[in-house]
Amino acid sequence: MIPSEIRDRIREGLFPTLSTHGFKGRSSTFSREVGDVVHLLQLQASQDNSSESARFTLNVAVWVPALAAESKPSVADSHWNRRLGYLSPEN
Repeated sequence: MIPSEIRDRIREGLFPTLSTHGFKGRSSTFSREVGDVVHLLQLQASQDNSSESARFTLNVAVWVPALAAESKPSVADSHWNRRLGYLSPEN
């Protein structure tokens, strides 16, 4: 299985749970509006992925429309973001 197929399967597994919490998905990014902010979750593939192995991480971000120069929320342009692993108590 190639990395994009693995990503699609992970996304398909995440979507039902995320959608019950108000997230909408496009490509590998999910978002939801809560009050004056947008929560973002992005499934990111490792650049070292190959046809034999693949690794992914989940980026977590908050985007504030009132502070943004852009009109569309993105993890790259968010006002706060972290990889999920960095939020664990060990880090």
